[in-house]
Amino acid sequence: LKSARTLALDLYPTLFTTCCFYLVYSADVLKKYKRVWCIYLLFILSFAFRGPIGLVVPAGVICIYYLLDKNIKQFFTVGLIALFLLILCSIMLLGLASHVGGISFMQDVLRMQVAGRMNHGSLPFYFYFLTSMKNYALSFPIACVVLISISLVPKQSVDRKLLWKLIGWVMVILIGMSIPDDKKIRYVLPMVPAVALIAAYPFSAYFRGRKNFILFIVGMAVVLIYVAVIEPIELHIERARAFVLSVETLRAKQHATLVFYKENPDGLPIKYLVNSNQTTRPIFIQYPEEIARFLSPTFFVTSESHFTLLPTEVASKVEIIAKESLGHVPVVIFKRR
Repeated sequence: LKSARTLALDLYPTLFTTCCFYLVYSADVLKKYKRVWCIYLLFILSFAFRGPIGLVVPAGVICIYYLLDKNIKQFFTVGLIALFLLILCSIMLLGLASHVGGISFMQDVLRMQVAGRMNHGSLPFYFYFLTSMKNYALSFPIACVVLISISLVPKQSVDRKLLWKLIGWVMVILIGMSIPDDKKIRYVLPMVPAVALIAAYPFSAYFRGRKNFILFIVGMAVVLIYVAVIEPIELHIERARAFVLSVETLRAKQHATLVFYKENPDGLPIKYLVNSNQTTRPIFIQYPEEIARFLSPTFFVTSESHFTLLPTEVASKVEIIAKESLGHVPVVIFKRR
């Protein structure tokens, strides 16, 4: 998983979501219902690490768990308590932001955590459904095979009930995270444990009996195709180190400052910096008029989509140094003339 090998705060909601599901499922299996109350502490911890989305994701997974279990009382109990915690924690977060940096900083936090996610980006609603097939391979394709073949699992079996709950876990995240305009593949990282468990079912079914042997065969076929064909192609496409090193060598010769234009610090800049041998503290800017303020030699890094939207008066005064794809994102390196 690419996102699991990068610096991503979404790993924390992934951890807490998995722990919450385990506590609720084990409480049902072992009849130890008191442990369910621990999930609210995990909700708060997840908020502390990832903000509002850190609480919403595990809460949504647990709510869909109880809905599929037809436990309406617990569904509303968890939902209402989670809503109360979300409001309380959000008020505390905004209050702390206001205390530390004033009203302007509080507004920036509100924009980054809520407003910025709803109107930043232009990816289609189905983005996660398509990209997950390759970005979360092998588990996602195999999980899709299991989903198609779920009719082979006996209707009243414990396996079938668990599979539906895991599918609910995946779907509530895929659908929920598809609503905001701002979409990054790591945002749906919390669904990966469920996808992995679904994908593992054909293998566990095979070792418990040959009744579902066909699932095992299909699963192994997907594994072999991915390892032998898809992964080598992806590694070739994702190569970025040579490009970054060549740009950094040129930048070092010119003693130029590194500036990222309209790029969030937790996105493309991370991929650029991890491929660089130099320890650099970049500058981040958001507006075209800020480009003219850099009088000393400066290398600006941005995605091609942002570069093409530069105003004419700004674009006429810059010079492209290099163009290449950084992973799957077309990138432009430019400087002032």
